[in-house]
Amino acid sequence: MRRRTTGFIFFCLIGALAGALSPTVARAGSVLDSLQCDPKFVQIRTAVLQPQIANYPQQLVPVQQFNPEKGTLCMAVIRVTANYDALIQAENLSGSNAIITAGGSQTIYVQPPAFVAPLQTDTQILPLSSKPVGPYDGVIDFAGPSSASFTYKPINPRDIVLIDNVIRDKNDIGFDNFTGFGTYNFGVTGLAAFEVTSNTGAVVAKANLRVGTTIEVEYHYIPEPASLALLLPALLLVRRRRRHR
Repeated sequence: MRRRTTGFIFFCLIGALAGALSPTVARAGSVLDSLQCDPKFVQIRTAVLQPQIANYPQQLVPVQQFNPEKGTLCMAVIRVTANYDALIQAENLSGSNAIITAGGSQTIYVQPPAFVAPLQTDTQILPLSSKPVGPYDGVIDFAGPSSASFTYKPINPRDIVLIDNVIRDKNDIGFDNFTGFGTYNFGVTGLAAFEVTSNTGAVVAKANLRVGTTIEVEYHYIPEPASLALLLPALLLVRRRRRHR
């Protein structure tokens, strides 16, 4: 069963090579349709801005362009995810029991290049939540019976999709900007706010509200004949060895 699978893959690759070496292969500057893309030839580029404490000004997140030496780009698929992490901690400073209530919000602004997508925004509300605590224990360490911690559901950290498999091809304005030897930038801004109250009025608090993003771009392309030709000797060698087993 393993040999059949290997043979199938081998002949598929040989077929792809033959097609790429034929005179009808599209080269850079040719008119391409996204349906011509062979899904076996995909290059994925991922850029990450790790969640960091908001508020912070715009950060530039670079994504590497498609290398034109690999072939002709026929479409790009873009995914952008917002990443949130939240923790609010409070300490009761009163000498009596207290009820501490906390809430807040986190917002992300993602500004893709104009040829990718318009401005993307998302706000996550941290709903008000209350917890009973004991009298002040004499130490502001946000631990022990006089303190309360608030994390947020359904999961923490949380991932929210902002752009889900948006496709750009030759028919889109600025598509050529995906190709080159440099990068293009996504601008990311993170904002956050929180509020903590106590029924005694004596409370101190701190928050760790982090906002980040993950950007993934799939480049679907038609390889240059020279690139595929380099694979042929190795493919023939693998085939020959399997035949002699």
